[in-house]
Amino acid sequence: MKSRIWWRLASGLTLFFAVAHTGGMLAPPARGPAEDAVLEHMRRYQFEIMGSTRTYWEFFFGFGLFLTAALLVVSALSWQVGDVSKTDAPLARRLGWPLFAGQVVFAILSWKYFFLAPSLVTSAASVCSLLGLLAPSRPTGAANP
Repeated sequence: MKSRIWWRLASGLTLFFAVAHTGGMLAPPARGPAEDAVLEHMRRYQFEIMGSTRTYWEFFFGFGLFLTAALLVVSALSWQVGDVSKTDAPLARRLGWPLFAGQVVFAILSWKYFFLAPSLVTSAASVCSLLGLLAPSRPTGAANP
């Protein structure tokens, strides 16, 4: 497969992760009174940090939104690297290696701290990114064998 296709797959997987992650954040399933108590405590416990008063819930939710934003950026950049790979393979590789490294970090963190679904999606996106880096790229108009 061409480099562009692999980058598009990586982009789509990362976009799926962003959408699923955000959906899970905004409409989490209820797991019972023990979890409700923890979340309530996170919402109520305030502390001072660098001149601001925050709660653990604000940190938790804010970091979740940061992840959504990062995933959307990685998805968009992966799509663009796929486009660039058609006309400038060396530039696509220079741009693609940091994206691949980021995907690998996402996968490692998912396996260590989260659960199967994000771990599999980020691992698949990492593999697609690596294959995008290693796959042949052909300039637009080149003959396909």
